[in-house]
Amino acid sequence: MNCILTSSLGAQDLSVEAQPLNTDTNFATQGSSDLSTWEILPLSRGVSSATRTENLPCHLLRPHLPNPEFYGRDGILNLLRETLGPSDRTQAGSSSELKSFALCGVGGIGKTQIAVAYAYSCLDGFDAIFLVHASDSVKLAQGYTEISMSLGFESYDTLGDQLISKDLVLGWMEDPQRFLRPSTLPHAQQDQQNPKWLLILDNADDLSILNDYWPIASKNGSILITSRDPLAKTRSYIPIGDGVDLEPLAVGDAGVLLRQLKGFNEPGDMNLSEIIASRLSGLPLAITQIARTITRRRYSLVELLELHEDQSLRRDLFRGEQDKNAQNLFTVWAFQDLSEHSLYLINLISFMDPDRITESVFLNGIK
Repeated sequence: MNCILTSSLGAQDLSVEAQPLNTDTNFATQGSSDLSTWEILPLSRGVSSATRTENLPCHLLRPHLPNPEFYGRDGILNLLRETLGPSDRTQAGSSSELKSFALCGVGGIGKTQIAVAYAYSCLDGFDAIFLVHASDSVKLAQGYTEISMSLGFESYDTLGDQLISKDLVLGWMEDPQRFLRPSTLPHAQQDQQNPKWLLILDNADDLSILNDYWPIASKNGSILITSRDPLAKTRSYIPIGDGVDLEPLAVGDAGVLLRQLKGFNEPGDMNLSEIIASRLSGLPLAITQIARTITRRRYSLVELLELHEDQSLRRDLFRGEQDKNAQNLFTVWAFQDLSEHSLYLINLISFMDPDRITESVFLNGIK
């Protein structure tokens, strides 16, 4: 009979086959001073000794899709490819250390979008890519559970404690060969024994919680972190390999982004768009949102610049004093442009998990 040994002191992660009772008193009491704290419970399902097998390729990037509006950042993307890109580590002299890199910077500078762009650019290079929201331990645990299920280690029917899911995922990351099913690999003939994976820990602003979710070692893995904390690129909390503080977009790139978003291609648009982008400190999020404000109000670049230059009109435009980093919420989101029903919806969704609001919530609400 299959069984699990449990104790009143806490369940133990022990799956064993029941054995005939040994009448040796010394043997029976070995390892416990009080047998009354133990009992034998039957398993609800059998224990298989077969090695778990993974579902590969596995690219878990929800809810992010390729961003057609993404522009620039070629230097950073090339640096990520050089630092984190998969390589044949079975060759003599190749590194066996876990590759890791941190993208640091203020909110709205484009950390997540860079990570997503990199992930989609290397789908063919990694057998598995996972994007996990890492702003708190609850989201981390949920993310690792989803990875475990996506790889096929667990299902809704067999899902257990999140600690088990985390250990399964970390075990696979540290040594994927133990879980290998060669026929599932896209590069089975070339690299059967070395499935490669990329883990993106997004919005990891609380670095103290990452250690419990960090693989001890891996010959096959790469980790990319996005964080507002500049210490993410140091070894103060985690054994990070390298990192960089992101700078705002260069004036030329920021101007191109604004023109690309709005389709402005007149001869005088280049200079005007670069002036506006410079006033927004080159922050991609601010540029994207001001482009939408232009669309809603049907402004030309000249009209927008005139409004922005006049202090009283600028306050009316943004309904809030603009700081030098263009991070004021009214500046970025222009709430005053929204209808009463839209504002009500924003007040409602402010109580939801910002990383888990699906499009269906809005689509089903208007049916």
